[in-house]
Formats: sequence, structure tokens, C-alpha cells
Amino acid sequence: MKGRFFLGKYLIWVILVLGQLHGYNGCVEKERKALLELEKYIISITIEEYSDYALPTWTYNTKSDCCRWEGVKCNRTSKRVTEIAFGTLSLKENSLLNLSLLYPFEDIRSLNLSRNDYYYNQFSGLFDDVEGYKTLRKLRKLEIMDLSRNRFNNSIFPFLNSAISLKTLFLGDNNFYGGPLPAKELKDLTNLELLDLSGNRFNGSIPVQELSALSKLKSLDLSRYKSVRRLRNLKILDLSENNFDNNIFSFLSALTSLTTLFLRSNYIGGPFPVKEFKDLTNLELLDLSKNKLNGSIPMQDTIYFRSRILLHPFQMSYSSAIGMKIEFAVKHRYDAYVGKNLNLLFGLDISENELSGNIPSELGSLLELQVLNVSHNNLSGLIPESFSGLKNVESLDLSFNKLQGLIPQGLTKLSGLAVFNVSFNHLSGVIPQGSQFNTFDTLSFVGNPLLCGKPTNRSCGGSTFQEPDNGVKDDDESQIDMVSFYWSFLAAYVTILLGIFSSLSFDSPWRRFWFYVVDVFIHKVRNLLC
Repeated sequence: MKGRFFLGKYLIWVILVLGQLHGYNGCVEKERKALLELEKYIISITIEEYSDYALPTWTYNTKSDCCRWEGVKCNRTSKRVTEIAFGTLSLKENSLLNLSLLYPFEDIRSLNLSRNDYYYNQFSGLFDDVEGYKTLRKLRKLEIMDLSRNRFNNSIFPFLNSAISLKTLFLGDNNFYGGPLPAKELKDLTNLELLDLSGNRFNGSIPVQELSALSKLKSLDLSRYKSVRRLRNLKILDLSENNFDNNIFSFLSALTSLTTLFLRSNYIGGPFPVKEFKDLTNLELLDLSKNKLNGSIPMQDTIYFRSRILLHPFQMSYSSAIGMKIEFAVKHRYDAYVGKNLNLLFGLDISENELSGNIPSELGSLLELQVLNVSHNNLSGLIPESFSGLKNVESLDLSFNKLQGLIPQGLTKLSGLAVFNVSFNHLSGVIPQGSQFNTFDTLSFVGNPLLCGKPTNRSCGGSTFQEPDNGVKDDDESQIDMVSFYWSFLAAYVTILLGIFSSLSFDSPWRRFWFYVVDVFIHKVRNLLC
């Protein structure tokens, strides 16, 4: 009888504790109501036939925790809203963004209003000229704002200047056009570190003096912009997919703080411009792929080159939690480097040009090189033996060239080599075996009819190539029977539970001691709650 009393008391306290935890998980009521008002407004500007799909998890059900709504994130301690992302919406044409509805969210740090669908979710960019200023200035903790892929025009800039706490601002693919970038409107954003203005229609030179006021600016994306000049402290610059030729180097030479430079898909031609980068001593990532470079790779000047790589296709994203991410694909293999910054990835991408001649053996002296891509050129000669000294290399792509001779045996010593591609060359001889080379498939060597041995089907010296006996059994023999393992584990678990419950059914000292421990635990929990 006494045991039942203890057990009943224990269950009551468990129910009370769960009730407290459930109540604590709820979001702030003021912000809950504000989210519902925001939802009501969004539905009012949504195309009628899609209104049922707008923010479906934002509900008036009082038992629903708004911190768990789709697109909403809260602080774990205070339960205040810190992030809002609307996702894909189907808005009416020329919809307005009522910034005053964001006024209650004083702790918000990230606001994502980007368009996730090609046709929909486009705000026109007209703000209330009073409430707009007040609201953005009120959001003193707002650090990340994504307004990309909308229809905002230049009238948005005076409002953005009020968001003085911003560190990251995405404005790519909008309707900014007519004249240079209105940098004066951003001069008060002194905390800004990343600014994305890609895919717009600015013209003229960049207002250097105005942008120089953004002393903390580290990343500036001006893809498809027409001109670039000196910017103090600029570290990351994306000028890909433009019509720049070699004259661009006279502008870039003054950007001595640059660590990352994208010049992919332009009209840079002539010999490989190694000397043009000799003043950029901090350069760590350089993408010159898909240009018009020709001639041989300079051998004496490679001492200047300690750069980084970006292979294609790639995606780049910013997150306050994980920083910047670069993904690249090399012939059906996909690798990624993720971190707070890009200080761990060294490499060189000069693929898809018109380079000819031999691969300089001096490239093998770049001991910090992790990725090298010289594919889709007209390079000839041998694969340098010096490449066996690239101890840190992880990806080596020499495909679609005119390389001849043997694959150096020393490459098998590169224990970190995860991607290796020499397809579609004129290589010959036996494919080296051992270490990482045992993991490469036929796609790494296809298009070289004179190569033989594993992993190809061609024999070497007239005898069939056979894989050496390494004493390792087939996978089927070495694998554990997981079904039997799970059933054995379940049987043991049930047996233990039955033993515990059986012992509690008898009046024994051990049983009384167990309930005593439970009672002490309940007592301590009650004291903590009180």
C-alpha cells in the first residue's frame, strides 16, 4: 500500500514537471500576436487561389508554439523571435512590404524576404516613408537581411540606412538601375561585413569614397557590374560572368587586402597572368576558369602563386552559424569545404582555357596546394614527377588535355587524394596501384586506350590482371547479421525489464529501498520548483 502511495506521488510530480516544461516552451504572447498579424497581412496580399498555402503552420491554435512555426526561430532562453523567413509566397503584383508589422520583434537578428520562386514572392519595394524608418531603426539587433530576388528599386536605400546593426545584406537580382550604386544611402551601415549587389543594373564607376566608409566590409559581390575600383579592406570580390578583359588587372592591383577573387567566365586572354597578381600578397582563392588564356603556364613566376580554387558548379551561402560554404563537383564526384572562413582551402583553377605546352614542374613546389584543376586545355608532355610532393592535395584534375607517358608511381603516396582524373589524354602504361589509387574507378582513366591494369579491363603484358590476395574476406562474409543483432538486443532489454518489475512485486528490502530513492528524488525536484 505504501509503495503504491509513493508511486502515485511520483507520477503526480512527473505530470507537474511536464506541465511546467510545456508552459515554458511557449513563445512570447506579444510576439505570437504580432506573427499572426503579419500572417494576416501576407494573406491579404497573396493571390487568392494560393492564400490557403501562405504560412500554413502559423495558426491561431493557442496550444501551438509559435517558435516551432515554419520560418520562425526563437531564442532558447527568452523565447523571443530571432529569425523570420517567409519562404515561397505567391503575392499579387506590386505588393507592398509593411515594415511596421515588424516593430514588435525587438530581438530579431535575421530577416529573410528573398524570393524562392521564379514567378512569385516579389515585393515592389515601396515602404511607408515614416514607419519604415522607425521600424528598421527599432530593430537594433537585426544583423542579417535578405531582400534578394524581388522588385525593390533605388527607393529602398534610404530605409536600409536606418538598419545600423546590419552585418549581412543581400540585395541581388532586384530592379536597381540608372547610374552608379547609391552608396551614400548606405554610409551609416558601419557594421556591414557582407554586401551582395549582384545581378542588378547599376552602371558607371563604383563610388569608392562613399563605400570606404564601410570600414568593416569584407565581402562585396558585384557580379555583372560594369566597373570596379579600390576599396579599403575588401577581401572577397566576385566579378564573374562579365565582359572584362586584361585591363581589369590595373584596377585590381590596388586591392591588396583581397583574399578571394572570382574572375570566371570573362574575356581575359593571352598568357597566364601570374605577374598581375604579384602585389596581391594576401590572395588565397583565385578562379580564372572559362576565359581565353593561352600559351604555356609560366614556370619561373609560379613562386607568386599561392592561391585557392573554386570548381564548378558551386554554391555560396552565408550563415551566422557556419560561415561561408563552397561546394564543387569534379566529374561526378562532389566535395565541400565548410568553415568560419576559407583559410583551409588552397588551390588553383585554370580549367577551360586554351593553355598549351608542358605542365610546369614548379607547381609541385606549392606544398600547401589542396586542389588543382587544369582540365579542358591543350597541355602536353608528361605528368610532372614533382606532383608526388603535393602532400596536402585532395583533388587533382588533369583531364581533357594531351598529356603523354606514364602516371607517376609517386602519386600513390598522396594519402589525402580523394579526387583524381586523367581521363581523355594520351597516357600509357600500367595504372599505379596502392593507397588512394585503389579507390578510383574507370571514369578517372577513360579515354586513354594505352592504359592498362585495374580498374580498366585491359591486361598488361598479355596476361590478365588479377587483384592481389590481401586476406580480406568478401563483404557479405564479414558483415554482421544486423537483424539477429536487433532481435537479440530486444530480447535482452525485455528480459531486464521483466526482472525489475518482478522484483518490485515482492515485499523485500530491495523493493522498499527502490521506492525510498524515488521518494527522495521527488522531494528534491519539489524543492527546486519551489
